[in-house]
Amino acid sequence: MIPDAVTHGRLRAGDPAAFQWLVDAFAGPLFRFFVVGHRDYHLAEEQAGEVFAELVSALQTMRGEPKQVPAFVFTVARRVRSRHWRRSRRTFGSLDDACAVVDARPSAAEHLERREEFGRILTAIGALEPVVRDVLLFRYVESCSLEQVAALVGLPLGTVKSHLHRGLACLRNTLSDSDAIHD
Repeated sequence: MIPDAVTHGRLRAGDPAAFQWLVDAFAGPLFRFFVVGHRDYHLAEEQAGEVFAELVSALQTMRGEPKQVPAFVFTVARRVRSRHWRRSRRTFGSLDDACAVVDARPSAAEHLERREEFGRILTAIGALEPVVRDVLLFRYVESCSLEQVAALVGLPLGTVKSHLHRGLACLRNTLSDSDAIHD
């Protein structure tokens, strides 16, 4: 996800080919970043598109080294997400509706069980503080190093480790409580 020096210079110059590299590199991570937060696939696509639209002009004013591009992209993504939350407080549908979005095909009992488990996990992740959710997403979904996560969320490494530990503990507790209820 880190551009080389030439691509970085071309991004700052507004080169469409460099921007295509940016889209290829960040479309998936941005989509996952948004969908984990609200489980609305269409809205996640719109928000990822909004990030790229803002990046067209913002990259030309970006200062810094190529290794700072991912942090810059996700800073814009967090602003887009915050703007959306301020504009409208969304209410979530039922867990059954969320599971239907994940897999709308008729399914066997095994698929149903997986969807229910996936819904419980998304609910548990959605209940975390946004910064803790972001740390977990970048670390475990995007496979970023702890140093990269710190740069992406703009926090010191020790704070990132603390958020990571607290988030995992919270997920363990929430999911173990939910397993006890479903047994």
